Amino acid sequence: MVPTFENGIPDRQVLYQGRTIFVELKKEGEKPAKLQVAFMRELNKHGFETRVIDSKELVDQLIRDLIDETGKRPLPAPTGGR
Repeated sequence: MVPTFENGIPDRQVLYQGRTIFVELKKEGEKPAKLQVAFMRELNKHGFETRVIDSKELVDQLIRDLIDETGKRPLPAPTGGR
């Protein structure tokens, strides 16, 4: 996941197996702001997938969707450093 910091741009970009999904993270039950909705619609017009995630269940669903489409589990992020 790649974080973003500009107003309106979804919070994260999920890059997996040549696919890009823009994800807006919200507290449970919270909805995206008008600017965020407008930006996500623009992304959709250009062929990008967008999702609003406000629960662990929706995170799990995103991971299941990625596995179902590719047949591969996402690799865990590396830990530690040099």
